[in-house]
Amino acid sequence: MSDPRPVLLEATAISKSYFKLGHEIPVLRNANLTMREGDMCSVRGKSGVGKSTLLHVLGTLDRPTTGTVRFGEGATARDVFALPEGELAAFRNRTMGFVFQFHHLLPELSALENAALPALIGRKPRHEALRAAQALLDEVGLGHRVHHRPGELSGGEQQRVAVARALVTNPRLVLADEPTGNLDQRTSDEIHELIVKLNRDRGVAFLVVTHNNGLAELLPRRLEMRDGVVYEGAP
Repeated sequence: MSDPRPVLLEATAISKSYFKLGHEIPVLRNANLTMREGDMCSVRGKSGVGKSTLLHVLGTLDRPTTGTVRFGEGATARDVFALPEGELAAFRNRTMGFVFQFHHLLPELSALENAALPALIGRKPRHEALRAAQALLDEVGLGHRVHHRPGELSGGEQQRVAVARALVTNPRLVLADEPTGNLDQRTSDEIHELIVKLNRDRGVAFLVVTHNNGLAELLPRRLEMRDGVVYEGAP
């Protein structure tokens, strides 16, 4: 039975190579991936197979050497890399959120200000951005820590701030690269449950690159990468 949900993102024949000392180093090799609204996908694979590169290309943080990434479906689908740089940055800001292994919070800002940053960058009025950030920090269980700076928060709390930051512009897709890689097992489990809850409650799609089998097994769609190619279904 075909999936009735609208197509969110379609990557077709994505290749990405880097060049070092005049030699081409291929990382992605004609990779294909379709995601639908509300999808929950994990991507597993050995180190060096191109998982993070794939995430960066899908998130428009890096351009593919060849191939296309289209967002949406039908007449409204957009070839994102055909957009001028300024429009592409604005599209990324309002449509996608990012969570990385290293949370990259600004140490001089409070949890509230860190969570509000993407909305502020997107030129949302400050009071609206802070209100949205406060609501998200409440939702991820950090409403009582909003005025603490990153150095005053535990690793798990900092990652919760990063999750709130990824969602503050109400994106349709969150791309997460080893979001629990630096956390202990108990805290990792809490972040796993939070991701599942946010998908269920908000309908936001998640694409999660992970080595954590526990997290991968929680997500209904499991992908594997081998030699720069995406395969449906992971062992």
